Amino acid sequence: MMLYERYVQEANRLTECIDRCLKDGQAGQDEMLTFSELTRRLDYEYNGTMLHEYYLGNLKRQSKASQPSSIFIEAAEATSAVMTSARWIF
Repeated sequence: MMLYERYVQEANRLTECIDRCLKDGQAGQDEMLTFSELTRRLDYEYNGTMLHEYYLGNLKRQSKASQPSSIFIEAAEATSAVMTSARWIF
């Protein structure tokens, strides 16, 4: 659980930093580099948080076999269509 907590704390901290950058309203070259790095790091922390939530959610005992939600199925199909149209081969 400590790794999950770290992901959440870091994602919250990075979100606050990004908010401060956006409130400034000026986007010079140095600010854009900082903003780009913060958003890149936020992606990593957010993905770590989400993967842990999915993993921990799957550890729960379920009374019946669960089916993927329609939202998940739609997102997976849309992603597959985009990757196929971009000629990404798996």
